[in-house]
Amino acid sequence: MWRHKIRSHFHAFLGRVTMRVSILTLFLSLTVIAFGASLSFLYYKDYKALSLFARKTIEESSGQILAKVQNLFTEMENLVRSNSYLIESLSEISSQNQWLHKYMLGVMQSHPDLPYLFIGAVNGNYVEVGNLAVSVQEHYLSDPSKLLPHDAMYEWQYYDHTTTPPTAGEEYYNARFQRISSEQLEQLEYDPRTRPWYQQAAATGKFSWSDVYRFFDTGDPGITAAIPLYSTQGQFIGVLGSALVFRFLSTFFAGQTVGKTGKPFLIDDQTGKIIIPDPSIVQQLPLTQDVVEAAYRTYQTSHLSDFDFKFKKIRYLAHIQPMQIQANLKWLIVIIVPFEDFFSALEQNQLETFFIVLFISFLSSLVVAYFAQKLSAPIVVLTDEITQIKNLELKKERRIASLIQEIFLIDSAVAAMRVAMRSFILYVPKEIVKQLLGQNKEIALGGEKKEVSIFFSDIADFTSIAETQNPEILMPQLSEYFDGVSKIILQTQGTIDKYMGDGVMAFWGAPIELPNHAFACAQATLLCNHFVKQLNERRIKEQKAPFYTRFGINVGTVIVGNIGTPDRLNYTLLGDAVNAAARLQSVNKLFHTQIIIS
Repeated sequence: MWRHKIRSHFHAFLGRVTMRVSILTLFLSLTVIAFGASLSFLYYKDYKALSLFARKTIEESSGQILAKVQNLFTEMENLVRSNSYLIESLSEISSQNQWLHKYMLGVMQSHPDLPYLFIGAVNGNYVEVGNLAVSVQEHYLSDPSKLLPHDAMYEWQYYDHTTTPPTAGEEYYNARFQRISSEQLEQLEYDPRTRPWYQQAAATGKFSWSDVYRFFDTGDPGITAAIPLYSTQGQFIGVLGSALVFRFLSTFFAGQTVGKTGKPFLIDDQTGKIIIPDPSIVQQLPLTQDVVEAAYRTYQTSHLSDFDFKFKKIRYLAHIQPMQIQANLKWLIVIIVPFEDFFSALEQNQLETFFIVLFISFLSSLVVAYFAQKLSAPIVVLTDEITQIKNLELKKERRIASLIQEIFLIDSAVAAMRVAMRSFILYVPKEIVKQLLGQNKEIALGGEKKEVSIFFSDIADFTSIAETQNPEILMPQLSEYFDGVSKIILQTQGTIDKYMGDGVMAFWGAPIELPNHAFACAQATLLCNHFVKQLNERRIKEQKAPFYTRFGINVGTVIVGNIGTPDRLNYTLLGDAVNAAARLQSVNKLFHTQIIIS
C-alpha cells in the first residue's frame, strides 16, 4: 500500500514520461554514472601519483639544497679549524709574510667553493684571500666604478698597521697565481678587532659562527666561521676566519627551480623573513615575500613539513625543512611550487577526456534514441488499444507483429480482453461498465479508531468585525487569513476538515500516518499564531480591524473515516476528543489567552 502511495506521489511530482524518454534517461544515467565513476577513479589515481611525484621532487630538491648549504658551512668550519694549527706557529701575521701570502692563496685554490679566508691579528693587521668567482666581486675596492680584469681569479687584501706609515692595498691574481693588478687603498680606518666575528671568537675562546652582519667593504650581509689563534706559549694572537657572503647563496638559490616556477628560500625561523635570496632578487621572482610569509604561517600552525596552502586564490605546494648551524642561527629551507606546475597537465587531460566522453555519449544517445523509438512504438499502439477498450470502443482492432516476446504476450492479452469485454457488455449495461472501469478504487462507508491531534481556531469578535465591514471588502481579507493558516497546516502534514465561518478545524495523524502528530500540531499552532501576529501588525498599520485568533488543540482517540450516506461522504472525525478541542478554543475567552493545549 505504502509503496503504491509513494509511486503515486512520485508520478504526480514528475509527471508521466514516455518509454522512449525513460529508456534514453536510463541509458544516459548509467552512462554518466559509469563514465563519471571511471573518470573520477582515474583522476584520483593520477592525482595521487602526481602528488607523490611532486612531493618526492620537492623533498629531493630540498635535500639537495640543504646538503649543498650544509656542506658549504661544514667546509668553512673544517677550513678554519684545520688551518688554525699551522698559522698559530707563525711568528708574524702581516702582508710582508710571503709564505703566509702564498699559503693562503693555495688554500683558496684547494677550496674552490669558499669565497674568503682571512686573519685578523691582535695588533690590528689584517690579510685576506678571496675567490672572485664565488665572492661575486666584479669591481676594484679602491674604485667601485672600475671593473676587474677579465682573467682575475683571486684577490689579496691587506691592512698593515705595523709599517710606517700604515699601508693598505689589494692585489689580483689569475688562475696561475700571476699578479695582474694591484691598487693602494686610501682608507686605513679598517680594524679587524672591531668586527663582530673577531670579537665573538676572542670572547668565547673557541670556534664559533658569527651572527649575520654586513661586510665592511661591500656592505653585503653574510656570516663568518671564526676560530681564535694562540701562540705556542698560549698567548692570543688573532682570529682566523672564513666568510660567506649571502650574495653568493642568493645567486645559487635563485638559480634553483623546482617544477616550472617553484623556488627555494632560506628564511629566519623566528620571523619568517627571507634571508636568501636578497630582496633585489626576490623582486624579480614570481613568488613574493607575501607568499613565503603565508607558507610560514601555515607551517607555524600546522607543524607539517609538507602541506598545501592558498594565497590570493592560488594554490601552492610547500616543503619546509629546518636548518641549524648553531644555537644562534636557526633557519628554514622553504620550497614553494605553484600547484598548477605539476597538475595543470592532469587537469587539461581530464578536461579533454571529459569532452571526448561527452561526444561519445551524444553519439550513443542518438543510437539509443533510434532503437528506443523502435521499441516504444508498439507499446504506444497497445496503450491506445487499452484506452479504447476502457472507453468501450470495441469495434476496431489492431494487432502488433513483433519479435519481442513481452510485446507479443501483451498484444495477445489485449486481444483477449477485447473479446471478453464484447461479451461482458451483452450482460451488463454499457454505462455501468464505464462507471466501474472509471473507478480507481472502491469507496465505502466506514471508519477506524485512531489517535490524532485536533486543532480548532476562531477569530475573536469576528461577528462585530463582519457587521462593520462591507462583505465585498471583508471576504478577500478573510481569504488572505485562511490562505496563510491553511498553508501552515498543510506544510506540517495536517488535514483540513472544514472551515466553519471564521474558524478552522484540522487534525494530524490521518489519513497520513504521522508518528509525531502531536508535535506537528503544536508546531503548526505556533506558526499560525506567529502568522496572525504579523498579519495583524500590517492590518493595524492599514487601519483595519485585527483578526485576534484563539487556538485550542487536543490529542485523543477518535473515529476517523468516510461518514455520511452512500450518496454523499465526508472524511472527518467523531469523538469526545474533538469536542474537547473545540471547547478549549472557547476557554481562551475566560483566561484572555490565545492558545490552550490539553
